[in-house]
Amino acid sequence: MPPEYALLPYIESNYDPFSISSSGAVGLWQLMPTTGKIYNLQKSWWVEERHDPILSTKAAIKYLAYLYNRFDKDPILTLIAYHAGPTFLEKQIKSLERRGLSPSISNLKLSRESYNYVPKFLAIHQIVRKPYEYGVNLPKFPNERVIKKIDLSGQVEMLAFSEFIGVTPEFLYQLNAGYTKWATPPAENSVLYLPTEKLLDAEEKMESYFQDNPIRWMTHQVSRGENLWDIAKIYDVRLEDLKLVNSKTNNSILSINETLLVPLGDPELSSFIPYQSHIVSEGDTLWSLGRKYGIAPIEIARNNQLALNGVLTIGTALNIGTGNIARSMQAKKRSILYSVKQGDNLYKIGELFNLEISEIIELNNLASSDLSPGQILKLVISAL
Repeated sequence: MPPEYALLPYIESNYDPFSISSSGAVGLWQLMPTTGKIYNLQKSWWVEERHDPILSTKAAIKYLAYLYNRFDKDPILTLIAYHAGPTFLEKQIKSLERRGLSPSISNLKLSRESYNYVPKFLAIHQIVRKPYEYGVNLPKFPNERVIKKIDLSGQVEMLAFSEFIGVTPEFLYQLNAGYTKWATPPAENSVLYLPTEKLLDAEEKMESYFQDNPIRWMTHQVSRGENLWDIAKIYDVRLEDLKLVNSKTNNSILSINETLLVPLGDPELSSFIPYQSHIVSEGDTLWSLGRKYGIAPIEIARNNQLALNGVLTIGTALNIGTGNIARSMQAKKRSILYSVKQGDNLYKIGELFNLEISEIIELNNLASSDLSPGQILKLVISAL
């Protein structure tokens, strides 16, 4: 399989592990949910491994190898299959064969975005192969591992741990983008990826970290007939603590299958209250909640594992994502690349990512508001 496929994330996500497309593809390699399931990438309240740079790369390599063999080791058809889908491409090839035609790009009936996919890849490959011919100065990297993983014996909060080892929260999140919440999962078999130069120091100090940060978070899925008092007794936690971390009151009604946070330890020792919640009422949508709380609808959808076009259930508690992490990092932004889809316009994209149309125009130096499918826009959105 061509090693040049390592350049694909440049086209797919600009090497952004947090990248999310409107079609549901996420991560460096923009893997769809079905592909993630096939290659055993886990998804839970705490984890979305399609965002994990290491695990998603391993899955993408297996997927590309499968496509490479399925399409007779043709590197170009493999690229088209990766972008447009193998079933679609096979139908196209069979149709062409019946007419005695070869499956060349010019003969295949592809969308504009898929049609441009291979030329984009070939252009990037050529620039990387001969950067001096194009006036590009690529940095040199040593041929050695720059990150390693550390096995965790307990749960760590990302903000507290980043301060503990002396790296920025953004950097720690980028290395560990598979963790979608403010902390690693409560299971003891979790790992963290760290810069190699921080690994030894972290391993030596890990015991003191857990002594200084004894808080541990669990999640509880509400069953029929349960109330806050029942759940507090199950986990032997204070009722007031349970109400505090879930933004509940004595009069709050719990919904069946609602997810509650349970702090196993003294919440006062934790660095923050995790997030603000919202109880869905009649007429609520992801877009109206995004405007109300100042957060992109796509972020609310991700926080609650919802489809963007899904219907919200009245009485459900949603994680709005405006807890301590968002407050402490509200001034921090990150850039993503968004590929324009059929039917998109600036208003729709602005609503999706909670951006003003003028911001999108200025950032991309757009001469007009007209967009074309496949066009790449740069967007600056919240860091989390």
